[in-house]
Amino acid sequence: MRRKLLKRAFLAAAVPLVFLSFIVLVGGCPAPGGGKDLDDPGQDQPVLAVTPSALEFDISTDDQIVEVKNIGDGTLKWWVYDKESCGFADCDPCGEDGLLPGETTTVQVSVDRRNLPKPPIGSIKIESNGGECVLTLSVAVDTSILLKGMVKEVGSGTPGTPIAGAVVTAEWQGGTPPATVTRPCQSDINGGYSMSVESNELTISVEKTGYDFGTIGPIRFTIDPPDPDDPKPHIVYDIEMTPGL
Repeated sequence: MRRKLLKRAFLAAAVPLVFLSFIVLVGGCPAPGGGKDLDDPGQDQPVLAVTPSALEFDISTDDQIVEVKNIGDGTLKWWVYDKESCGFADCDPCGEDGLLPGETTTVQVSVDRRNLPKPPIGSIKIESNGGECVLTLSVAVDTSILLKGMVKEVGSGTPGTPIAGAVVTAEWQGGTPPATVTRPCQSDINGGYSMSVESNELTISVEKTGYDFGTIGPIRFTIDPPDPDDPKPHIVYDIEMTPGL
């Protein structure tokens, strides 16, 4: 059984790319009583246990497994409580009847990166007849931008000729407190270059023996949205170099 969970995002201050998870226990996880009903000690009581109690999804991971176990003495019935769930996660299954004492079942938790809140953290509340738990989720987000383009020659008899081996360097301010981040790359045989940057306000310089360019910026470039051919947000900037003396 698989169903979409209702939306619930946690408010928080801005955090780094990888967000830290935290655990919240609600009503007992496991429940008190050692497998016995506190109101009726003669009645066996199931006890819910969830492992792990927090999931951290890195940039390349969308699915993880958790274990739901009955560590009590009665038969456990558990389900995901939608009103306390987040809108960027699915589970499979989302509930189960008849988990006997000592039995364990596995649940696949999946995140939908298209619907992540900001910051991308949330929770799934698991209820049962043997207590309840909150499974917290945090998702690492790749916030980089792809800077790409072509290095080509102008001012000669063959304008637009690709220039291979040109060293393209991008600089921007990043971190807290802000510091200058420098990232270089080299154009390929077709004059193409690409690199990941974390800002669209960039200073770009290019060096190639026998050519002049200098430095441009800082300039705030327009970020093109993702599309099927360019899955990452990207900046396209073609560089024109003039043959030097």
